[in-house]
Amino acid sequence: MSAAGTARTSEKMQSAGEPRPALPRMRTMVKVSCVIPAYNEAATISGVVRAARACPQIGE
Repeated sequence: MSAAGTARTSEKMQSAGEPRPALPRMRTMVKVSCVIPAYNEAATISGVVRAARACPQIGE
């Protein structure tokens, strides 16, 4: 079969419902905000803030 015939055959296969190869997904950077309610939490707030800052997904 010629190259043109092969190309047409593969086009027919894809149009007939054959799955196409998956494209690589690009990763997007997501920025996550962290809101910490801190009313009357003087005894524990420093540990909570430290833990939140150590999390790489939290941007602000």
